[in-house]
Amino acid sequence: MFAINNGLSYMAADCTYLNFVVGVLIMFTYQPVQDWLYRRDAAKRGGRTRPEARFLTSLVTVWGFPISLFWFAFTSDGGVSWVSPLIAGTLLGIVDPMLWLAMLTYITDSYPSVAGSAIAAFSLPSMTIAAALVHAGIQMFATMSTTWAVSIPSQLFLWG
Repeated sequence: MFAINNGLSYMAADCTYLNFVVGVLIMFTYQPVQDWLYRRDAAKRGGRTRPEARFLTSLVTVWGFPISLFWFAFTSDGGVSWVSPLIAGTLLGIVDPMLWLAMLTYITDSYPSVAGSAIAAFSLPSMTIAAALVHAGIQMFATMSTTWAVSIPSQLFLWG
C-alpha cells in the first residue's frame, strides 16, 4: 500500500511495518500501569481481587482501536503524507495488543482452574474467522480503494 499509494520503494514500504514493533514496545512499557491499577483495586477491596479490574486501562484504549483504523483508512490513499498512516499504525500497535492482553488476563483470572481451555475457547473462533476473512480482504483491496477496504471492517467493529 505504501509503495503504490505513496510512491515509496518496496524496501521503504516494508520498513513502515516497524511502527507495530514500536507500538508493542510502548504497550509493554505501559503495562505496569495496568498492573498497578489492578493491585490498587485489590487493596481497596481488602485484598480481594476481581477480574474486571483487568479492564481499567481498556476503558480508554478501546477507543483507540476504531480511531486508529479510521485514521489509517482515511489517510492511506496517498493524498496525505505517509507519516500520518504510519502514526495511526503505531497507535494500533499500542491498543490492539493491550486489548488482547486485557482480555486474556481477564479470562485467566475468571477461570483459573480451566484457563487454558477458556483461552482456547476465546482464541480459536476469532483466529479461525480471521484466517477465513483473509480471502475477503484480498478481494476488498483488489476491488475497492484502500480507504474503504480498511474502513468497512472498522465500521463493523464499531457498530457490531
